[in-house]
Parts: sequence; C-alpha cells; structure tokens
Amino acid sequence: MNDSERRARKRYLLALVEERLRTGSLFFLAFILVKPIGVSTQFVILGGIVASFFDDELVIRDEASKSGYRSSNAYLNKSGGKYAKSVANPFNYSFIFVLCNALGGLLGRITQATKPGQDARPRIRQVPEYHRRKFGETPWDATCWPFAAA
Repeated sequence: MNDSERRARKRYLLALVEERLRTGSLFFLAFILVKPIGVSTQFVILGGIVASFFDDELVIRDEASKSGYRSSNAYLNKSGGKYAKSVANPFNYSFIFVLCNALGGLLGRITQATKPGQDARPRIRQVPEYHRRKFGETPWDATCWPFAAA
C-alpha cells in the first residue's frame, strides 16, 4: 500500500468514525430528551393499521374505555385500549422513528459509500447463499417469499 492509498484509507476511516459518533450522539440525545427508544410495539401497531384496512370494526371509538378506543383484538385492547388508540392515531414519536429507520436503511443502501479505489457501486451480496438458491437473488425475494410462506 503506497502513501496515497494510506491517506485515502485514513480519510475514509476518520469519516466513518465521525459518522458513527454523530449517529450515536443523536441517539443519546433522543434518549435523554424524549424517552428510551423501545419500539417493538410499533410493529404490532403497524400490523393493526394493515388489519384495520380489512376489518372496519377492529378499532372503534368507545368513550367508556380509558383511552377512548377499544378493539375486538385482545392484544390491541390491552391497557384500556391504549394500543387500539395507537392504531387509530399512529403518528407518534415511536412510530415515526420506526418508519424513519426503514427509510434510512433504504437511503443508506441506495447511497452506499465505497472504500477508496473501489467501483462506485460494488455488488454486495446481502442474501445468504441458501436463501438465494431457494428464494431468489434480490433482497426483496429473500424477504418477501419466506414471509409469505409463513
């Protein structure tokens, strides 16, 4: 490795560390200012939103319940309809955080930085060999077909 390659590699690594520190700082700031970031329930809320397209009575307004909403689904009806309310009004901090994570992953993949000296868009195999043979070449195939088969 010659001097210019070493300098380019050093610049790349410094930029990588800077990016990680920036991301970590934002996460820490969000944790301190808003609340701990635990978003697993938001995937249930997303499922409830999709299910509500097929069942108009999945979540209904109910003034008698603690949250003002109730659901025919026992899990969504937990805690006085708290999750049912989130299905009816999903745009809160945690739900936006989950959507932005997915969007950020997509944008990161599209604009993926490369190491110095590489082609602009190297082919990265994200699909394990076993899944590639069974379901297909693209990440879309490797994600959707197993999910649909489940």
